[in-house]
Amino acid sequence: MTARRFSCLALLVLSACAACSPAPATLDLIVRGGQVIDGTGQPAQRADVGIVADRIVEVGDLSNRKAGRVIDATGLVVAPGFIDVRGQSGSTLLGDGNGEGHLRQGITTEIIGEGGSPAFWVKGADDAESIAPFGLTFDWTGFNGYFLRLRERGTTINLGTFVPATAVRRAVIGMENRAPTADELSRMEAMVDQGMRDGAFGLRADGNEQYEIYSRVETAVGFRLTRELTARASYLTRKGYVVGFWDDQFLASLVYAKKLR
Repeated sequence: MTARRFSCLALLVLSACAACSPAPATLDLIVRGGQVIDGTGQPAQRADVGIVADRIVEVGDLSNRKAGRVIDATGLVVAPGFIDVRGQSGSTLLGDGNGEGHLRQGITTEIIGEGGSPAFWVKGADDAESIAPFGLTFDWTGFNGYFLRLRERGTTINLGTFVPATAVRRAVIGMENRAPTADELSRMEAMVDQGMRDGAFGLRADGNEQYEIYSRVETAVGFRLTRELTARASYLTRKGYVVGFWDDQFLASLVYAKKLR
């Protein structure tokens, strides 16, 4: 995996640097002579990057250091991997974990869950057709089941997910264009809370998807736009979760988030 990860020289992944431990005399890999952009906002600087296993242990002038492998990055940029915060690869990564479409663009982390996420599929409200071409079937349960399956099959990139509000509404109400009952609303909120406890980054409501039919008066987890939407955003952000919305919902959440600061 390391060889594949570092083969895309123009956008090399910079992992966390193990600065607290001394660098070994011999490195596994040196990426030499590239223009290093370290993600701190500092201008690019010519530097060498020393790597042991999957960790960066030294950045600077390593001209006198030895390594099992040396990559000449002269004229290229060495930078932290990019994060795609609006990805749609939850299904395709199960079928092909190489993720070359990501790595060749410098993307090393993807966040899914904008409109749907395999981590929140339930029987009858899934997208099993999307993994059928890979010879796979929907046979996991919940958040942990999906990520265990992904880990078993292997992937070269990091993956996280939001709780997709669309999927929550569809799992409870289906495609009906109506308000939820009190019981249905309680079930949707429980699904969101459980997803957060399992490890989701937050709630994502996407106005482009199925619940857009009803989104002018309420979102997928049963709270109304404007006042009730921002109240729910307040509840979630106080618990340390991220709330992401689309279009006018996104603007409303930004306005409210600013007030919370």
